[in-house]
Amino acid sequence: MCFAQLENKNKEAISYNWYINANWDSLLINRKELLSNGNDYYYMRYRLGEAAFRKGKFRQAATDFGKASNLNSSDSFSTSFFASSLMLSGRFSEAILAGKKLRNQKSTSAKFYESSQLNNIYTELGNKFSSNKDISGNLLFFQLAGSLQLHASTNLFVAFSNLSNTNYYSEVEQNTFYSRLKFQLKKAWCIEPYFNYIDVSIAYNPTSDFPFTSNYYLQNQVLGVNFMKSYAKWDINFGGSYSNLSNNIQTQANAGLIYYPKANNSLFVTLQLTFHNENDGFNYSSNLLVRPSAGIKVAKNLWFTSEFYYGRAYNFIENAGYLVNNAIDLTNWRLNSGFQWYSYKKLSFFLTYQHEARTERWLSVNYSLNSVFLGVRYNPWNR
Repeated sequence: MCFAQLENKNKEAISYNWYINANWDSLLINRKELLSNGNDYYYMRYRLGEAAFRKGKFRQAATDFGKASNLNSSDSFSTSFFASSLMLSGRFSEAILAGKKLRNQKSTSAKFYESSQLNNIYTELGNKFSSNKDISGNLLFFQLAGSLQLHASTNLFVAFSNLSNTNYYSEVEQNTFYSRLKFQLKKAWCIEPYFNYIDVSIAYNPTSDFPFTSNYYLQNQVLGVNFMKSYAKWDINFGGSYSNLSNNIQTQANAGLIYYPKANNSLFVTLQLTFHNENDGFNYSSNLLVRPSAGIKVAKNLWFTSEFYYGRAYNFIENAGYLVNNAIDLTNWRLNSGFQWYSYKKLSFFLTYQHEARTERWLSVNYSLNSVFLGVRYNPWNR
């Protein structure tokens, strides 16, 4: 074990000595002092960036190498480290944008950051098992999605999903078409406008009072936008949406924080808050939806994540419109846990378990859904 203390000496000489002797800990411990009093220049940022990179603090390395690359626009070494740090942090869109700068610098590393690396196909299948078959049967879910990098700074994600369910008074078939554009901007900002089209078909069962079958159809839409900014140890996001789920009007405003205590993606904690409002034409309701979550790297290429939701709300939107919760029954709380296994550069698997506590709308009967989902993502262009 060694300790380092920065004294009132020449910071250039001290930092250079630590750098050539691979004393990465000393560079990181004294980072703020080294950058103080106008010492924020190319060589200092490069040394600090490599120190963070060698210690696996890839998000911190991305901050310093990004600054070094801007201070010396002709240097491909700092840009290459910058792109690598972003890729190892899971910030792929930013890495692709840095790859464009590498190509302009005629770097041989540019081929590893081509836009096609973000092109992929994803499919997911799952079943939601009901605890009370007299109230609701199982729900079968299927999704097919794809991601296409249109430009170094622009990604298009589209998805189609189908959900079918039988309950004590009807059979429900729902098809959802989802699209999201991601524009990666400079200085680690991005903007994501999204749109959902939901087509719902409800076939009501005959009753003693009405001994005939009848059908009811819904065509609803979701329109929203999300903004995100990345820092060395933080991601912040905020945005909002407008929707007409169940033919009511919903507006949402959301904000969230993601904290990476190790300055990489091996461990993170998240808190997402959503202010949800709904107007059915007669009543106006407002809810605060809370979603804390956490994730940890448990082995090589294997991550475990868990998320809790509480809000007791109808018709709410999550994850930049990717999840639409328009069930007629009340969602009281929900727990998601799952593994993500990146078995190969071109192939990854996702296994999720979900427990959801619900209350039936008309009879006020409590029941639960226990779900298992399996997802597979394939990217034939990944390097």
